[in-house]
Amino acid sequence: MRALCLREQMGARSSWRRWCYDRTMRALTILTVFVFAFALEQTAGAGACLDAQEADEGMAMIEAFAKAKAKSEEAEYDYRWLCVRLDAMRLRPRIERACRAILDRDGLKSPCAAVAASAGVAQLGKHDLYAWATAQLDDPFTYGAAIGSTTIVMIGRMGDPRGLQALLDAWKAAIPRAAAREKNHRSMMGWSAWRQDAARAIGALGGKDEIAFLDEQAKATKDSFVAKACRDASATIAKRLANAAAASQLPPASPVSPQPTKPRASTAP
Repeated sequence: MRALCLREQMGARSSWRRWCYDRTMRALTILTVFVFAFALEQTAGAGACLDAQEADEGMAMIEAFAKAKAKSEEAEYDYRWLCVRLDAMRLRPRIERACRAILDRDGLKSPCAAVAASAGVAQLGKHDLYAWATAQLDDPFTYGAAIGSTTIVMIGRMGDPRGLQALLDAWKAAIPRAAAREKNHRSMMGWSAWRQDAARAIGALGGKDEIAFLDEQAKATKDSFVAKACRDASATIAKRLANAAAASQLPPASPVSPQPTKPRASTAP
């Protein structure tokens, strides 16, 4: 009887710790969003990439920069590079044209590397942007709400199959590190945000095996945000596989035979 009571007490304490952890992560996330929104409000007068017009202006600046014979420090430090990164998917065709010329001239140290990678471009001419992104893969425990797009987000957008294994390896390698940092709230906040973005990227790239991994991680975590991101990514993969299976079962379209033309009636008398 005493052993039963002890087990119940331990279970109650575990549930209480889990509840406290979940509420702490929610509070930290809300605080991060508030600070980010406040920063945007304070910088709105100086330009803070709040609409598509600033992204279009930034894109025009980059296109002009691409035509220049040499790089310019003034252009490289223009804040509108960030505006283009935030709207990179919409501007992808223009980014590919302009950034190819810039990277050929200036190399991968140019801001155009991040801009093109944010647009989901894995290879731009001779420049391997996938390799550039994975060479500086974000650390899970210093990860934050970046202004723009992180390398994790870039890899998910690229659709390069090599990115899937890189993300899985990084996630699995970080799990024992996370256990050692469980009491460090800043590290745990980064670990939470990293896994949410990584789950979305895996959802874009993964297959049947990754569904099992994501479901396992959803069950293992105490973080409700991460669990939801994993379940959503798993559902995305399942839907994609179901659509592919349904498409493969459709009968091939039969070629349309040309209809024979009737000879015209003679109008001769």
